[in-house]
Amino acid sequence: MTMWARGPRVYTVTSRDHGHVHVAVVRDIDRDTVGALVDNLTGELGGRPAPVFLCVDLADVTFLGVAGINALLAGQRQARRCRVTYQVINAAGIALYALRALRLETVLLTPRR
Repeated sequence: MTMWARGPRVYTVTSRDHGHVHVAVVRDIDRDTVGALVDNLTGELGGRPAPVFLCVDLADVTFLGVAGINALLAGQRQARRCRVTYQVINAAGIALYALRALRLETVLLTPRR
């Protein structure tokens, strides 16, 4: 099953397969668009049954602002509370630069439970 969530300038695609949830984020993640990402992550982690693994794919992210980074960290905290393995993947360009600048690449890009 695939779901599209559309915010002002962000799209998220969610696919589910046997307890594994893949959230692919497209375009900018900033204070104006972060709501769609937060809603998507919260919905997935609060769903029943809860996923076993939640993956956030940043391959198509063109900008990652502080609000987006905070949302990714909040998703990780919520996943930990739900005992769901959480990982951010495919960070490149400005997204990877932002994570490295804040020394968060090992925190978010390594699977955590």
